[in-house]
Amino acid sequence: MSQSVFVSSLIKDLAVERASVRAAITDLAAHPVMFEDELGAQDVSAERAYLDGVATSSIYLGIYGERYGQPLASGYSATHEEFQLAERLGKRMALFVRDSDIVVDGPQRDFVGGVRARYTTSPFSDTDLLKQRVAARLNALATEELTPWVVIGDAAVRASEVEQTTERVVIRSVVRNPRVAGMLERYASQRETIPFAGPHGSTAARVDDMRSSSTSSISRIVTLTLSPQDDRGGYSSMPFGSYNGVSSEEVFEQALRSSLLGEQTDRMSGFGRVDDPLASIRGLGLPESVVRPIARVLLAETLRRYGVRDGIERFVLGPAQPEGRIFELTWIPTQQYINAPPLPARSISAKVTGI
Repeated sequence: MSQSVFVSSLIKDLAVERASVRAAITDLAAHPVMFEDELGAQDVSAERAYLDGVATSSIYLGIYGERYGQPLASGYSATHEEFQLAERLGKRMALFVRDSDIVVDGPQRDFVGGVRARYTTSPFSDTDLLKQRVAARLNALATEELTPWVVIGDAAVRASEVEQTTERVVIRSVVRNPRVAGMLERYASQRETIPFAGPHGSTAARVDDMRSSSTSSISRIVTLTLSPQDDRGGYSSMPFGSYNGVSSEEVFEQALRSSLLGEQTDRMSGFGRVDDPLASIRGLGLPESVVRPIARVLLAETLRRYGVRDGIERFVLGPAQPEGRIFELTWIPTQQYINAPPLPARSISAKVTGI
């Protein structure tokens, strides 16, 4: 598990618990980011070090006890500020609250109540149980990373392995849906060029071979071999033109914003349209472990179809909340001319709903 995990809690109150959590993280070959280990040895303020640690980690792990902690200049404790930043950045969350007969102070009760209103927390009564539950949560997050989703034509499957070179893509997956298996068989028999999107980019591809073996009456182990194709059937460059001083890259960004967020601007009216990349998963209520990777590959395929060859630079999709999910998408537009200067990154940062 090549992840960095920021551990957020009161240090003195939960020293034993933090040691247990550190062991759970390192047992999984992940990297614990903890003030007592490394964050304190910096030439910046402790508050800045805490927040930088959150920003540079991939997972936020909160351990909450009975005390809130000393408020900072903002009026919030360090633990509260760390949680707020992790939420704003769309970090993956692992949240644990200690069961205790000790009276919880008022600010901590309010803080933990707010956390529980937005996320599922896990209780613990001793360090052994905490270590077990931390390991289980981190293992679940690691499984999501190690079993990526891929989109092949109109089918989406979770892959146990994706081997990709410039000449071929080999995908191994356990397929349990007969309809999906039938779609893959049809692609292999027809050998037509279809879209393919995986965790590290997308391309047009032809399914050259499909091999399968049955493991039970409801599942099959499928190995697909695809060959990337010269994408002449799709767009080889940005299909939108520039007008009135507005670049084609900005036209595309506005069209993508419109489809994803429903934004409309008068000056962009009538210029360019992009079908909503996430239309196929809106309203389905997909599990958290599924919605992020599928959203990513759908967006990667949309960028490819509209001439963005390098795919996604940055992608964030936060947990579902009543006001929507935190969403961030950054890409580098493809240069149309070799001798032209590099184009600046384009980015969409907003709340998305219906996912």
